[in-house]
Parts: sequence; structure tokens; C-alpha cells
Amino acid sequence: MKALYLSISFIMLSIGCFAQELAVVRNSYGKGFMSKEGKIVIDTQFKDARPFSEGLAAVYDGTNWGYIDLKGEWVIKPTFAKARDFSSGIALVNTGKEWQYINDKGQALSNINVGSKAYDFNEGVALYKPMSKLGLINTDGEMILPPTYDIIKPFNNGYAKVKLGNKWGIINTKGEVVIEVKYDNIGDYVEGVTWVFKEGSFYLLNNGIELHLPNVTDVISNLDSQHIIVKGWQGKGMINAEGKVLLPFTYSDVREYNHGLIPVKDKWMWGYVNESNEVIIDFKYNDALPFSDDGLAAVKDKKWGFINKEAQLIVPFVYDITALDFSFKKQEKGFVSGFARVKYKNKWGFINTQGKVLANKWFSNAELFSK
Repeated sequence: MKALYLSISFIMLSIGCFAQELAVVRNSYGKGFMSKEGKIVIDTQFKDARPFSEGLAAVYDGTNWGYIDLKGEWVIKPTFAKARDFSSGIALVNTGKEWQYINDKGQALSNINVGSKAYDFNEGVALYKPMSKLGLINTDGEMILPPTYDIIKPFNNGYAKVKLGNKWGIINTKGEVVIEVKYDNIGDYVEGVTWVFKEGSFYLLNNGIELHLPNVTDVISNLDSQHIIVKGWQGKGMINAEGKVLLPFTYSDVREYNHGLIPVKDKWMWGYVNESNEVIIDFKYNDALPFSDDGLAAVKDKKWGFINKEAQLIVPFVYDITALDFSFKKQEKGFVSGFARVKYKNKWGFINTQGKVLANKWFSNAELFSK
């Protein structure tokens, strides 16, 4: 019975360890990792470090790159000149002489050909470019799409935009054509809906049916198939997947819908409207972002603060919120899984949804939590 109890405890501890999310932080000593409890669980001992992905993080000891687990222990010893994140159980590394794929034990996968250019795996597939055209390989190294296209964009929820010559279309992760490669331009494929451009006009493509959009001069975003941000002759607005106008094309700017509200800019100031274009939160902010799943939105006076859906100021206007991560890519703003990354007096830290600074700790830089 005691042995069984210990076994169960070990399993629960292992699950809890793997499930925890850590953030890369940097201080004067180097880079390490902090937990959502505000503890530095992996010392700031590394010259460089990347966020966790699939339970492993690439870190640089000053000489080579290797991979550690969530306990900070070496899983793959530092022997690489460069190392990228794990995806689909595979990572791309550079030995100093060549790029190669490895598994999560650090073993080289000789059955997977890198081609003339190295590409990360994404949603179970990787681009393969032996010469000028791009195809797809799977995690077994099998070619599932022969080199066919000039451009294949990153896959998103199983679909990717492709270009052949001057025409665009959509394929899935099996390499199958979902939307014929015949359009002058094309948007992301979301829930069977995208936008296309042909013969000088924009169209919605909803489950294969083209719907002409004569008053649309540009499509800004279709991340949400039912709330598509578009531009007309007089300004920006929003339509749904059937082409119905939700917001008139008269706003200076429009951002993504979430939790029933849409940030819009009317002339000089930002506020929030609903899908019926009714003003819910007055136009009084210098900038405004979509509401997060935590029910708060970042809004700007001279600095940034956070409001709830009743327009109550929960976090005062004292922060900056935009930053580049250590890979020089913009990271998501606002609250993500209970925390927002903010800048105060040239230092970065995290606040919770009550505005409390996590462990009252500030860093020269910090990245989002990941596992």
C-alpha cells in the first residue's frame, strides 16, 4: 500500500511539474526561468535561453546550446552551435557544420532530410526544399507533398496559404488542395471561410461559395471568421462570414472582437462597441486593445492600464506593454492565462488580474509563460 501511494504521488508530482508554465527572465546575471508563483525555479545562469516548448527549453551555456527540462536538468547536453524549439517531438539544431533534426532524447534523425534550407516542424509537418520549389515532409521523413510551390506560409489550425507563380490557394497538412491555387491574393482559412482577391475585387469564400464584396477595398484581418475586419472607401468596419455589415466602414481603426466587444477608433479616440455598433464604452482612450479571456482590456492614457467590461479601471495607467522577445519578435499584449507582462521604470515584470506585481520582481526583460 505504501509503495502504491509513493508511486501515485510520484506520478502526480511528475504531471504537476510538466504542466507548470515558466517564463524566461533576464537580470544582471543572465537568463533563467520564473514560475507563476513568482519563484525563480531555474537560476539565471544562462547566457541565452528560449521559452519552453513541449517540456523542453533550448539554453546556451556560453559555448554551446542544449536542452533542459522544467526542473532545470540537462536532457540534451549542450553540444550544438544553434538550437530551435521543439515541435511535434522534433527540433532543428546546427552542429556547427550542418543543420539536422533531433528527437527529444537528442538523437539525430538521419531519416529526415533537411534539404537546401532548414525548416522547423509545424503541426506535424515541415517544409522541404531540395532546390527551388517547396514541398512537405512528415515526422517520419516521408514526403507527403512533392516540391510544388514557390511559397508555403506557416500552417494554422491545419491549413496554409500557398503560392505558385502569381496565384494563391490553400492546402492542408496532408498536402491536399483545399482551395484551388488561382487567386491573386488570399487570407487565412478559418472555419471554412477566407477572403480572396481576383480581377480587382475582394470576395468572401465561404465553404467554396464566392460572395462579392464591392464596397471593400482591403481586408485587414479574418482571424475570426464571423468578425472580419475590412476597409472601405471611408474607413474601416466589420462584416461576418455571410458578408453582412456589422460595423459601418467609417471608423479610423478597428481591432479584433472578443467577449462581445470590439475596440474601435472614432476620429481621434478609442472606445468599444458591440456587434450592433452600439457604444458600450465611451471614446476616451488614446489606444485600446481587445478584451482578453480574463475579462480585462489594455487601454492607454499617457501610459497603459487595464479596464473591465464595465469600464472600471482595474490597473492604473502606469505601464508600458509592448516589447520584443529575445528573438526580436513582438509578443502578445495584455493578459494571457492570468498574467500580463508590463514595463515599469524600464524594468519588466508580470501583474495579475488584480494589478498585483508577481512576487514584486522586475527584470531587464521577460517573456510570456510557456511549457
